[in-house]
Amino acid sequence: MANVKNNIVTQGLSGMLGGQLVFRQTSRGTVVGVNPQAPSGPPSAGQLAQRERFQQAVIYAKGQAQDPAVQAEYAEQAKAEDISVYNVLLRDFMQAPNIADVDLSQYTGQVGELIAITANDDQRGEGRDGED
Repeated sequence: MANVKNNIVTQGLSGMLGGQLVFRQTSRGTVVGVNPQAPSGPPSAGQLAQRERFQQAVIYAKGQAQDPAVQAEYAEQAKAEDISVYNVLLRDFMQAPNIADVDLSQYTGQVGELIAITANDDQRGEGRDGED
């Protein structure tokens, strides 16, 4: 997709032109892209699974975005990337934390015992230890 800046002809333009170009307005200005093509067949099992996962991400992001504490936590990153807090929350859901280490040395199988996990998350900082 192309970004159009300071063009008097396309400024504020939105919609389709000639069935080929699509113009839309974003926080960054006018964006031009090609007309999306309709799928050529039924969705695959992988596509359906991804749609379901994205639906879960939307539900998560909408719910979390209502919390003022979450808004504050994600606001700086959203501003730095010039995107909405909602979009940062969507990405946070879609990108699972990376599990670096699971320490089972103190775990004997008893209810209530802790398992130490070292993981890094793109939003919450790297190398934090968590326990489950």
